[in-house]
Amino acid sequence: MSVLGGCCQMLSCMAQMLRKWLQRLFGVRCRDALLADLNEATPQQVQGPLEVAQSISEEELAHILGNSFPSSEQRQFAEGKESEDLERLQEEFLEIVQACDSQAALRAVQSATSDIVNASDDCVGSALHFIAAEGHVQACRSLLSRADFVQVNARNGIGSTALHIAAANDEEEICKMILACPRFTLGAGAFNNNGQTPMDFAAEFGPQPLHIYISRVPELHSSCPAA
Repeated sequence: MSVLGGCCQMLSCMAQMLRKWLQRLFGVRCRDALLADLNEATPQQVQGPLEVAQSISEEELAHILGNSFPSSEQRQFAEGKESEDLERLQEEFLEIVQACDSQAALRAVQSATSDIVNASDDCVGSALHFIAAEGHVQACRSLLSRADFVQVNARNGIGSTALHIAAANDEEEICKMILACPRFTLGAGAFNNNGQTPMDFAAEFGPQPLHIYISRVPELHSSCPAA
């Protein structure tokens, strides 16, 4: 037993010497040295989980907790918020183009995004319907020149096109622009839900010259039933 005890003592001394040698050579800190440092540390040096959490930013904490990406509920809320914001902007856009300020309508058409410029009202119709009713000639020209405006052939709640509305409001220049637009494929003979054409609207609500002008459009006799 004395021989075994002597061997153990020798091995312990060799281990201590090896640890010291490694510390000097590589700067390696053994477990005993780390524990000694922790025992000697002040409370301010050793931070608990709460202190650590308070000392880092929200982004770092989210990354540590695995919350770098929003949850499915958070994504659904964000998408819903974006949808509400878009609807609000579309409503504001339609309010501007239906007002009497032609310059404001023109600026709105020029600056609106594709989603906003294609806004529509179930009853009144598209932005083109609003513009035709108010007689915003420059805004109409700008709107029809936009390739991303896809509501040229849109109908309102009774199936009337923007040409119907322009004819009813004596907007000859807008009537000409709509008829000249190659994307307006419904033609001057398009029927609404009541079986009325733009020429009927011009005859009922507009002056005689506009009624005659529309009646001479070649597309008049190619009737287009309401969608």
